[in-house]
Amino acid sequence: MNDTNFIKQSLYLQGLPIYEADIQHIQNILFTINQAQNNLKKISPNLNKTVPITIVDKRLML
Repeated sequence: MNDTNFIKQSLYLQGLPIYEADIQHIQNILFTINQAQNNLKKISPNLNKTVPITIVDKRLML
């Protein structure tokens, strides 16, 4: 995911300019996002699997 060619190709496909100096910064940002995502999965693996229950008072719907 943090491969230089992957980043360049992604920028090109989105029509964005490719600046060599920015590639390392983009790699760092992707690494940080990936690391945070992995930590969140470890902390709460079922975070989005539970559907919240909403109780609505019928009088409010009139």
